[in-house]
Amino acid sequence: MKKLRLIAVGRMKERYFADAVDEYAKRIGRFADFSVCEVRESRSENVEEEADALIKALKGYVFLFDIGGVQLSSKQFADKISDAMTANDCLSFVIGSSRGVSQRIRAAADCTVSFGNATFPHQLFRVMAAEQIYRALTIANNLPYHK
Repeated sequence: MKKLRLIAVGRMKERYFADAVDEYAKRIGRFADFSVCEVRESRSENVEEEADALIKALKGYVFLFDIGGVQLSSKQFADKISDAMTANDCLSFVIGSSRGVSQRIRAAADCTVSFGNATFPHQLFRVMAAEQIYRALTIANNLPYHK
């Protein structure tokens, strides 16, 4: 079974956001082995410190969620994930801190995706990322979730 990892800087503080991610993790589990990896947010607000932890957590094909990335439709995102899963046993999806990510993380990414120009709270974005990964997998598997 393929492995999908959502790697995020910082901890989930709000239980309802964590519950939502857990629900999507359960749904994703029918398609792949899904896990969430949290790396410590730098107390000194240094993205290079966070980059060290992120680099250690990266495995396989790397998707970076970043405002500077390409905007994809859900179908396009599904195609990217499907292609990446065909060629790789593991996919990593990275969410940086509120300060963004180091240039080293941008360089390590195989694909940088933006959810638009709006700014989202990081905990909410983690839910949105999990939902979009689930949506992409249902599209790739011709299931009716995506309407």
